[in-house]
Amino acid sequence: MNEISFDNMVFRDVAYKEYLDFSISNMDIYIKMFLNSIRNKGLEPIGPLIMAYTQIMKDQKVNVEFLMPVNGVFKSDMNLNFRSYLCIDEM
Repeated sequence: MNEISFDNMVFRDVAYKEYLDFSISNMDIYIKMFLNSIRNKGLEPIGPLIMAYTQIMKDQKVNVEFLMPVNGVFKSDMNLNFRSYLCIDEM
């Protein structure tokens, strides 16, 4: 049921995590941490990495939520959260 078009994206079985107050120059480190959290659950990414900046601060620090469709379901914990469905429309 995952689909991507010009104005919307719909995904099932989405892993997500918000990282707070880190330097934007360290973005690659946090992306790797997120991907490792997915693999540590025995899952594999099956769609695009979606990033949502939830706060951008003057000192080049950011809060970012990473989301990615995965190949299965899992129970959320402090390392990684789960959504059964994600729809981004009217882009």
